[in-house]
Amino acid sequence: MPVSKALCILDGRQASTTCAVLACQQFEEVYAIIYEDGCQSPMALESAIAVADFLPLVNYEIIDLGTIFQKPALSMPKEPLDLGFASRDLGNATEVVFSATRQVTLLTLATERAALKGIQNIFIGLSETDFPDHWQNHQTYISLLARVLGEALWRDPDALTIYTPLLNLTRADIVKLGLSVLGNRFQAMFELTHDCEQGIEGGCGHCYSCLTRDRGFQEADVEDPIWKFRTTESYKIIEQAYQILHGISLN
Repeated sequence: MPVSKALCILDGRQASTTCAVLACQQFEEVYAIIYEDGCQSPMALESAIAVADFLPLVNYEIIDLGTIFQKPALSMPKEPLDLGFASRDLGNATEVVFSATRQVTLLTLATERAALKGIQNIFIGLSETDFPDHWQNHQTYISLLARVLGEALWRDPDALTIYTPLLNLTRADIVKLGLSVLGNRFQAMFELTHDCEQGIEGGCGHCYSCLTRDRGFQEADVEDPIWKFRTTESYKIIEQAYQILHGISLN
């Protein structure tokens, strides 16, 4: 009986890491690709490699895409980070966190690499926070892309499956899923991950990616393993947000 194989796209972030863990659970052989495209910080690449080394992968490949993508100017919250940010509307900070054209390009390249290895299953860690305004439409274009790529590479529109297991999950759901799947390995696994757009160890606590990650861990009532790397000032903000979220007096 043929060995079941999958390929996952790793970027060192919380979502892609959780997705890769699920792939390793469901398939006998899992491969990964890591893109270096000039849009991410050096720490993001380091995190992706660290995660790949931790996972039981057959192997992984780093693909240098040069400068084909322009680095977006990620918008920041207009107001200073307030103590109630765990439940606040993140507003304009959601405008440019997701690029559908970039994801289509990455998935197309991933499919080419997968086909060379005889793989017809690809995992990508998309979640609702990647496309906050229209995330429900995500699966529609992903499914259509899978059919186009299946027809192009295998002459069969049903040959390729692109898995998006986190698409309908909140960040809190993703935290709980990772914890349930990894158990006592959760701490060691997720302290390797990186989401901060500024490339700061432990996260800056102010960019959109940090805000959504922090809120997810707070709502899941789980301490994020990377918080221990933050500055004293940033950690105080997290502690205060925890107190507000759980109705604890600050006096």
